[in-house]
Amino acid sequence: MNIVKLPKYLEPLTTTYSINANACSLIMTDQKNYGFLLNTFILPIIENNGYIKYHDFFYRNCPLINSQKISLEVIQRFFKKITDFIIFAIDNQQYVMIPIDNFYIEAYKTEHHFSHALFIYGYNLNENLFFISDNFENGVYQNKSCSFNELEKAYNSFNLNNDPGENHQYYKSLFQNCIELLSIYTNVNTKTIFEPYVVKELLIDYLNSHATNMWNYENGIWGKSELHNVRYGISCYEKIIDKCTNALVSGDFGYGGIQGLYFVCDHKRIMVKRLEFMIDNKFINNGQIYHEAYIKLQNDCLNNLNLAIKFLLKKDMNIINKLINHYKDIHDQEQWLLTKLIKDNDIIV
Repeated sequence: MNIVKLPKYLEPLTTTYSINANACSLIMTDQKNYGFLLNTFILPIIENNGYIKYHDFFYRNCPLINSQKISLEVIQRFFKKITDFIIFAIDNQQYVMIPIDNFYIEAYKTEHHFSHALFIYGYNLNENLFFISDNFENGVYQNKSCSFNELEKAYNSFNLNNDPGENHQYYKSLFQNCIELLSIYTNVNTKTIFEPYVVKELLIDYLNSHATNMWNYENGIWGKSELHNVRYGISCYEKIIDKCTNALVSGDFGYGGIQGLYFVCDHKRIMVKRLEFMIDNKFINNGQIYHEAYIKLQNDCLNNLNLAIKFLLKKDMNIINKLINHYKDIHDQEQWLLTKLIKDNDIIV
């Protein structure tokens, strides 16, 4: 076949970081997995570098995903070009994750060299195109395309890059001179259902700013000084307020700042969907009270994100003072709400 597209769910559960969105887009092609996903994306980890991401989901540890890293040395023994290997993989129902320098991919519309992971789910031999997914313009998760030639240049540039920058080092470490193939297990012995007790335990960890031992989290290795700066859960608001304070001084939210504002919007949106599922399946008492409250929190976080974008355009420092006060209010409201949820034992386990 000249045109092949592997199935993808168009609106994955999470979209803040494409590496999670890609995994969810595969998992959600089978809707029976939806409840399983709602056990996750509850507990943030706030790393010392400023990034806020999910601690309780890592695609390589997910029991639904088959992840295989194929070394470049092996690939080059059997294929003349990386594009030939990718086509072969897709023909064998394997999705492809490949590290790139996104400067060479026109869809990113960037003038800067930046290391990243690109997700490929199909190809068009008539036009020499790959079908790709990522957070493109304005951080919106989208499906686009790139030429075979763009992909080759982007991959080669990544491998030749000796930049010691944190972003490049992260992807070097993540891929270890390999290309990754992903597929979904169809016959899984592991339970892949919604587990309300897991949600309850993770919400307790979130509320108490604790790490979790409950789920399929990413293993992180930090030195003593780094570990001191790693936080979890609801303390993500403290980091966001720090980023806003930084904007008062420098006019910018700093490394990982805007992503953090996207993250809390994503986090609240997923909680709204989780509560809807729990209400529909009778896993919660007084569900409508919590659902309505989280819709408000979601809207408040979205309004804050829009204010932050407005600040980046206008540099009005009054906006930052509003943001700091708003995030303090959101923190207090969510803390009260979850304390009530846990104290009243409204989750039915």
